[in-house]
Amino acid sequence: MLLLLASKRGLSRPWVWYETGSARSREIRMIPCCLGIVKKNELSAPFSSYQALNADEVGDFRSLLAEIGRELRLTVRLPEIEPVVSKLQALDRIAHESDTSVLTTDEIQPRVDAANVSAKVMQGFPEAFSVLLMNESAESVLVKEIRLIGPKRIALTQPYVLPPESKRTIEPHGRLQVDWKPQPDPTITLIRLSSPDGWPSGK
Repeated sequence: MLLLLASKRGLSRPWVWYETGSARSREIRMIPCCLGIVKKNELSAPFSSYQALNADEVGDFRSLLAEIGRELRLTVRLPEIEPVVSKLQALDRIAHESDTSVLTTDEIQPRVDAANVSAKVMQGFPEAFSVLLMNESAESVLVKEIRLIGPKRIALTQPYVLPPESKRTIEPHGRLQVDWKPQPDPTITLIRLSSPDGWPSGK
């Protein structure tokens, strides 16, 4: 029997998903125990297919203990449930408030892989560009600089670093328009100075 602590913090941990997936494949009985802002009638798949309960509510916590007793064929002596539920609520608040979003490498990589920002040149001249950035992921994205890369990954301009005072954050599924005057790549300037017609083909 597996009791899943279905709190916001718990459901964000890859190891929790690994363990529940393992239990599901072995057909072990699982009870999602919701805590904090996560409620039993709001669980997403695959947890929504299980009979869940709100562990921080007195009635559901009492039902949980009774169900464990039935599953393990044990006589359950119920404790004073109200103090236990109050402690659970307090612990969830502490965990939520102390979560400084410091993630492990295993937690960061899936979020990075899921991030997707596309760009569309709305207007472009040799002296100025207007680019629309579209965040197609569920994460907020901080834009620090923009680069124009040509074929064979050749830089077409120097990177444009967004000024700190400008709007640089794209909300989930949001957009950000950026206007700038690109500085030409110095190598292009040198080539033009050395050879007005550019370098001969293949050189």
